[in-house]
Amino acid sequence: SDYDTILGSISRREFKKAGIRVISHNSNITAAMGVAMAREGLGLAAIEGMAAGIPLICSATRGSFEYARHMDNAVVCRPGSVKEWRRAIQFLAGHPHVRKQMGRKNKDRAIKFDQKNVKKRMVKLYQNV
Repeated sequence: SDYDTILGSISRREFKKAGIRVISHNSNITAAMGVAMAREGLGLAAIEGMAAGIPLICSATRGSFEYARHMDNAVVCRPGSVKEWRRAIQFLAGHPHVRKQMGRKNKDRAIKFDQKNVKKRMVKLYQNV
């Protein structure tokens, strides 16, 4: 499965011990901390995770550049790079202080994508056209 390919020797027990939940969804890896997609628009699942204060691991896609900053609030990996994903997961699993810091930043950053804020920006944008 995709789960086994990406995670390799990392067991669910190790993730649980590190306080990380991993969930598989539609043959893409969706962790409580990230979403692996080859192509993605604005990733709603990732933004929902951010709003919950969860650090991200995500693929470097057009959509992720809107919300993910490598080693600031996320670990950004090349799409399809199992090696980078494995390293990113191991890094966050081994650095709880970084997970906590990224999670706090994500909670703050997610506010930008709240529907009310997006609507205000869109109205302003169209008024200036």
